[in-house]
Amino acid sequence: MKQAREEYKQLIQKLYTNKTVYRETKMCLFNSKKGKDYNGKLMIIGRAVNGWGDPTKNIDKKAAHNPVFIDSVLDYLEKATGNFKEQMIAPDEGYSHNSSAFTRLKRSIAHKLIPCPKSEANCNIVWSNLYKVSPSDKGNPSPKLMELQLPHCINILKMEIEYYQPEVIIFLTSYRNKWWWGKEVIAPLGITNILPAPLGLVEIAGTYNGKKVVVGQHPQGKNEAIHLKNILEALALIS
Repeated sequence: MKQAREEYKQLIQKLYTNKTVYRETKMCLFNSKKGKDYNGKLMIIGRAVNGWGDPTKNIDKKAAHNPVFIDSVLDYLEKATGNFKEQMIAPDEGYSHNSSAFTRLKRSIAHKLIPCPKSEANCNIVWSNLYKVSPSDKGNPSPKLMELQLPHCINILKMEIEYYQPEVIIFLTSYRNKWWWGKEVIAPLGITNILPAPLGLVEIAGTYNGKKVVVGQHPQGKNEAIHLKNILEALALIS
């Protein structure tokens, strides 16, 4: 998104200024992805990419002060965001989507809510992540890297929701987790929570700027059928 360009630019510059604070040396930058058949219905949000595999989007902390380098990365992001008319959101090369609990549940949610075939889920949704910078090879961002990018991620997430205007937003992130700061990104949205207590694997259900929002636990290691059932039950409670 072009309106988020300045926020991403500030984020990259911060990574350079604070390059001694975190351990990662090669990082990848994530931007939200809109499917070619997205109709304003559904946005699904994960935690962060676990290695992106495209060197053109990588950030080298030693080069992150270079304006030419920054502009080249941001130009690529803007092009990629609007480049999903002919392809699925995530590349298949060297990666099995069926091995990812997040991807399987994302497909099931889209199948139920849009509805669409599971194989076409990516084409019908907006997909984003809480954290926009991760190690480029594999693994999750370290706590220090999450802390550095946190304020920018909050701002970018708000911009994404404003830009895409989804009717329903599903967070598959967990809210309270000592290893992952879901709460730190989600709480500033000010979601009006209607649940007095968690509903199975759903921690929050409510509204944000007129949009239905459900915050579920991260799918890894969870029963996916029960998880989907809990999400649908929570959505049904939101008026």
